[in-house]
Amino acid sequence: MTHAKAKVEQGVLLVQRWILAALRKRQFFSLAEVNEAIGELLGKLNQRPFRKLAGSRLELYRQLDRPALQSLPQQPYVSPSGRKSASGWITTWRWTAIITRSPINWRSSR
Repeated sequence: MTHAKAKVEQGVLLVQRWILAALRKRQFFSLAEVNEAIGELLGKLNQRPFRKLAGSRLELYRQLDRPALQSLPQQPYVSPSGRKSASGWITTWRWTAIITRSPINWRSSR
């Protein structure tokens, strides 16, 4: 898992540096102009062939990621709202219809 995270972080760093270097000397007068320029550069970067692998980021996306994508759910996710109250050695979380109790020691060890 750590190896995959490092690869993702390296990819983000590459994109950030590549785009910032390309836009460094340009002057923009609106956020829309910046977004358009970034979009053009992202398109070029995604079509650029890899150095050590066959293909490009766009080709890998089409082969691996696009088939695995699922549509968004009909109902938006609603985060549960609750509050915490501590008394003695037990912490109580009160949710809409659920009451959960956990010892403070167990909670602090996680």
